[in-house]
Amino acid sequence: MNKSHSGFTIVELLVVIVIIGILAAISIVSYTGFTKRAAVVTLKSDLKNSSTQLALYNTTNSIYPADLAAATTERTLPVSSGTIYQYTLTNGSYCLSATSPKAGNSAYHISSLVGTIEDGVCSGHNEPGAVNIELLIVAGGGGGGASGGSWCGGGGAGGLLYVNSLSISVGAHPVIVGGGGGGGNSINGQNSSFEGHVAIGGGGGGNFSNGANGGSGGGRATGGYISGLGVVGQGHNGANANNGGGGGAGADGNYITGGIGLEFDISGTPTYYGGGGGGVSYQGDYSTGGLGGGGSMENPPGIPNTGGGGGAATYSTAGIGGSGIVIIRYLTGATSATGGTVTTSGSYTIHTFTASGTFTVN
Repeated sequence: MNKSHSGFTIVELLVVIVIIGILAAISIVSYTGFTKRAAVVTLKSDLKNSSTQLALYNTTNSIYPADLAAATTERTLPVSSGTIYQYTLTNGSYCLSATSPKAGNSAYHISSLVGTIEDGVCSGHNEPGAVNIELLIVAGGGGGGASGGSWCGGGGAGGLLYVNSLSISVGAHPVIVGGGGGGGNSINGQNSSFEGHVAIGGGGGGNFSNGANGGSGGGRATGGYISGLGVVGQGHNGANANNGGGGGAGADGNYITGGIGLEFDISGTPTYYGGGGGGVSYQGDYSTGGLGGGGSMENPPGIPNTGGGGGAATYSTAGIGGSGIVIIRYLTGATSATGGTVTTSGSYTIHTFTASGTFTVN
């Protein structure tokens, strides 16, 4: 007696699998579209509620908050998960933009001048996917000069660049941190860079030679030689004097001290960067390192991660230049990013790179 068996053929099974795949794709697209529409509604709701809070602040204080930090501190702005605000106050009128990764390329803003929600971001604000950062780049300092009993110049500080506002897109961005130049042979420091902004390594101090040109110039050795020149906008010249100090980010070097550096609080703590290294004579007279990491004969190496120039030496080992540093700061909540050592200070998130790495905006 024959028995019959019923079941699906391979072709029928394949057809079912294809249909299930098509239905799943349609569901995903529909869900994604729903999520984006919901995020857009949320952005507009946040802006409407924020404008109410800002109006109440103005009624109480007869002025709008000066910046986003003040607006958030004095009267908390309603903010849903994922909403990113940008705020500016111009001639007494505010403009508030709202974006969100959940809303894709959609962005909206409201201003006290118009009073209604409009498409796009305020003039000068970042489009979705970009973030505004503050940036400090310091190159490695030049090494100090050395010789067996003669005058030697101090190393020039690493070049220093400060960028108040730079728009950065989503993705990975390489960070280069330059090392300090070796001591004793007029060796320049290495460059530091980020997004096309390059700080030039400091010039090496004169060693029976001229001071080398660099971010800041190295000091000359003695008469008959000349001091190194600094890069305009990044540093200063080495001292044009026997056993001259290297140039600093803030001033030329001289026969008493290496050039002073410049102070910034971008790290959360006021700190001087880019001091020139001190020079030394065969008689043991020496100039001190400039404020900002510059070395001297007593303590020859430039301080690491300041870009300070190395101090000169006669019979001892001359100082290497201090290594550079790159610091990136942005308003907390403006983006999600990784890279370097991450800290917070006040309203800011700070990424500090003491060695080369990658800054990634998510």
